[in-house]
Amino acid sequence: MPHYVFLCQDCSKEFTQILHIADLEKGGVLCPHSDGKRVTQKVADVRTLCALLATGGAHARHLRARHRAPCVGDHVRSKGG
Repeated sequence: MPHYVFLCQDCSKEFTQILHIADLEKGGVLCPHSDGKRVTQKVADVRTLCALLATGGAHARHLRARHRAPCVGDHVRSKGG
């Protein structure tokens, strides 16, 4: 399972959680230090980002629009054909 790194906006501490991708998309991650709900995900690993993009869904669409980087296995066409 992928490891995800989060930053708590309440206590400013970084923490890591191991989650299924489906659980990540559901949201509701709590900070283990402060039980804060205002957490933001940091990209910890390129493999994690690629795994999220491969799953589809709203989270993947957001990441594709934001990062626009092809992952290993993506087929990138050149303008010439």
